[in-house]
Amino acid sequence: MILTQTRIAATDAHARFGRYKPEEKQSVRKLQVEGNEAREQMKTAWKSYRYSSLEDKLNYSEALNAVKNLKYSVQDVDNFSIALAEFQDEKEFRAKAGLFLSALINNGLDGEYVIHVAHLSVMLSCLCSENEKNVTIHGNIGPWLGCGTKSGLITVNGSVGDFIGIHMQGGQIIINGNAEAIIGGGLGYYMFRGEIHINGNLKLGIWKGNITGGKIYHNGILIGGKEDADS
Repeated sequence: MILTQTRIAATDAHARFGRYKPEEKQSVRKLQVEGNEAREQMKTAWKSYRYSSLEDKLNYSEALNAVKNLKYSVQDVDNFSIALAEFQDEKEFRAKAGLFLSALINNGLDGEYVIHVAHLSVMLSCLCSENEKNVTIHGNIGPWLGCGTKSGLITVNGSVGDFIGIHMQGGQIIINGNAEAIIGGGLGYYMFRGEIHINGNLKLGIWKGNITGGKIYHNGILIGGKEDADS
């Protein structure tokens, strides 16, 4: 996962998040999390995870190291995504949380996961990095969703920011909402394989010169890549 090629400073990214507001708090079901051992172990791992900066390519591997010895279920990961609200005032929370959840998902023994983010006051970035599982996300997400995705299916029931599927190597990303520029990026940046489907409004440019494989669809119409490209 090479984020340095974006040449975008983390401070600039965070500054622009303010205009792309998270979902309004609907009368969503109250997501109550019961205390359990797995959740407490995840909190301990979170506190031990030393996130440095957005451009440090070791961040994801550090997150994997933090969770590699944990034992947890699909429901534990879902519950932890809700419990993350208590940490959202921490510095660099957006990217740290996105990478940490990515590590939990890829390190888990199951093939399908659900993540809730609509209750958070900020939008996560880098969620589902290097993804290999089927993940359903409820809520809006910031930039770098599915960075380096290898396989599996990422479904977002919400809107997303730019640089979706950057360095994507396979799998599918389906956005059942809008895709809008937050930090001035685009769509399909260094996409090698896979498919991206945007089923809402698209307010992103396409990095056609950087797409070497894979396909991008907007409301079912191919707008990037070639129909016969590898996916």
